[in-house]
Amino acid sequence: MRLVGEPEAELAVDLGLVGGVGVAKGGGDVAEIRTGTGPEAMASLRDAAIGALPTAGIANIAAANRHHARDSTRPLAMLGIT
Repeated sequence: MRLVGEPEAELAVDLGLVGGVGVAKGGGDVAEIRTGTGPEAMASLRDAAIGALPTAGIANIAAANRHHARDSTRPLAMLGIT
């Protein structure tokens, strides 16, 4: 068992592999993005981001999504936001 404070555990937390999403007593997910209007808002943001790619002259949406997912500053730079 790895404890928080060990490099491997900290890396897992940094990568989002651990933490941020808990499990409720009933076994349900307690992530707030999956409740209320969160799913609709996230879908709208995703659709807007995908819609912005062709207007920027990008033809391969899947490759662009992977490219922009690797660095959070890339989508902002594409939109001219720095």
